[in-house]
Amino acid sequence: MLTREQAEKRLGEFRVEDWADQRLTRLARLPADACELGRAMLDPLSPRIWGSFARHDQQDALEKCSAHLERLTTAERRDLVGSLFPKLVEHIERGWRMVASQTYQSDLSRKAFRAPTYDELVHGRRLTWLLGLIHNLKGYDPDIAWLAAWTPHLGYFLSDLSLLLAAAIDACGTEGEQIFQILVDSANGVHDVGQMGHHVVESLLMAGRTDGWEFIEKLLVAAQRQEGLRQSILERADVAHPQAFRRILRVILEHGLARFSATVRALNVWLGYQWDAVSVGKVNAVIEKLLLFLEDDAARMKALDDGDAEDAYLALWTIAHTDAMQAIPIAAKLLKDTSVERRIVGSHMLAMLDLEEAAAALLPALDDKDLRVAARALSAFGPGAEEYVLPTDLFAALERLIARAPPRKKKLPAIVWPWFQLEVAQVEVARTMRFAVAGQAPKLLIPHLRAMDLYNRAATVEKIAEQETWDADTRKTILAMLSDASARVREESLKAMNGRTIEPAEAPELESLLTRKAPTCAAAS
Repeated sequence: MLTREQAEKRLGEFRVEDWADQRLTRLARLPADACELGRAMLDPLSPRIWGSFARHDQQDALEKCSAHLERLTTAERRDLVGSLFPKLVEHIERGWRMVASQTYQSDLSRKAFRAPTYDELVHGRRLTWLLGLIHNLKGYDPDIAWLAAWTPHLGYFLSDLSLLLAAAIDACGTEGEQIFQILVDSANGVHDVGQMGHHVVESLLMAGRTDGWEFIEKLLVAAQRQEGLRQSILERADVAHPQAFRRILRVILEHGLARFSATVRALNVWLGYQWDAVSVGKVNAVIEKLLLFLEDDAARMKALDDGDAEDAYLALWTIAHTDAMQAIPIAAKLLKDTSVERRIVGSHMLAMLDLEEAAAALLPALDDKDLRVAARALSAFGPGAEEYVLPTDLFAALERLIARAPPRKKKLPAIVWPWFQLEVAQVEVARTMRFAVAGQAPKLLIPHLRAMDLYNRAATVEKIAEQETWDADTRKTILAMLSDASARVREESLKAMNGRTIEPAEAPELESLLTRKAPTCAAAS
C-alpha cells in the first residue's frame, strides 16, 4: 500500500504542466458559444471567465450555463467534453445520463431522495457533476483505469468520480470488467495503487452489477469489530442503486447489525432521525416498515390513508426515495389531516425535500393551529423564497404567525418521536420576514424591528432607509434606532440620517434618544 508521501510523489509524475493551456487550445476549435461555455466551466469562480454568462450574481450565471449546456446536441456535448477529458468521453456521456437517477442532495444532512422527472434540478446537477470532475481532475489527463486506481489519492469529496466509475462499470465489456476488478482489489488491499475508500463503496453500489452489491454486502457482514469499515459502507448506502439499498436493509436485518452504533447513525442520516439511545427492536421495526413500503404499494397507501404518524412518514419517505415530486402532493394532503401528528410529518417531509415546490406547498402550514406544525414549516422559507411563493402571501402568513409566536425562544412539547422537539420564537419569524418583504414596501417591517436579532435589525434599518420617500413612520423609526443597543444598528441609522435635515420638532426627541441609556443586552438581542 502506498503511503501518502509516496502517492503524492508518484502523482506528481502524472501532472500535465500546461493542462489548462491544452484545454483552452482545444476549446478554441469549437464554435464560439461552446468555447465560451467550456472556458466558464474550467474556471467557474473567476468573474473574468464568465464573459457573457455573467449576470447580477454567480448563481444566475450557473443557471444560464446549465441551460446552455442542456441545449447542446449529443455530438456538441461530446466535443465539449472531449476538449476537457479526451480519454473519458464515453464514460462521462454515460454518467451524464445516470445523473437523473441519482439522489439529489449532497450535504451532510442529505437524504436518499431522487427527482428524475424534475428537469431543472437534473440539469443543475449535471452541471455540478461536470464541474466536480474538472475540480478533482484538473492537472491530469486520465483514462478510466488510471482513475479507478488513483481516485483515493486525489483528495476529498470524490463522489463525482464515484459516479463516473459506476458509469464505466455499467458500460460492461472488457473495460467495465477492468474497472470492477480494480475496485474489488482495492477493497481487498491487493492492488498496488488502489485503496479502500468511499469511492469503492459508492461506485459498486451505484452501478447495476449485482455481484458488486454482493461484494459490498459481504464486506459489511465481515466487518464485525471494524466499526470504521461498517460506518464507511452504511454512510454511503443511501446513494446506492434503489435495489442495492433494499439489499443493504435486508442484510442489516438478517445479520443483526442493528446493534451497532454505525447502523443507528446511518438510519439517522437516511431518515432525518435523531436517535440516541434506541433499542435493537425499534431499529429493526423501522427497517421492516421501510422494506414493506418500498415493495408493497397497497401497504404504503394504507399507511398514508389511515396509518399512525410514523408509518405515514416512512411511507412518504419511500415515495421520495423513488421520486420526490410524487411525494409533494401526498405530503401536502397530510397538512389538512385532523391529526396533528400526521400534519407534522407532512410538514417535516416537505421541509426535508428541500425543493421549491415542496416549500410552496408548505405555505398553508404556517397557519396551522398547532405551533409545532408552523415551526417546522417556517424552516423551509429563507432567502429566495419570494421566487416560488407570492411574497404578499408569505409575508401575510408570517405576520399572522409572529402574532402568536412566543417573544422568547420556547421549546414545544415533543411530537411523534421523543427527539422531535421544536423551538419557536418571534425572532425566527421576523428573520424570515426580512426576506419575504421582497417587492413590497420595506416599511412593512417597522412593527417587527424589535423582534429581530441585531444583524437582521441593522439590515432592515438599511433596507427601510433606502426608500426614496420617507413618511413620518419611517423618520420616527430611523431616529429611534439611533439609541439602539447595537452599535451596528446605530451606525446604519446614522448613515441613513446623513445629509437629511433634522426638523425643529424632532430635535428634543433626538437629543433624548442620543443621551438615553442603552437597553440591556438581553433586551437588545
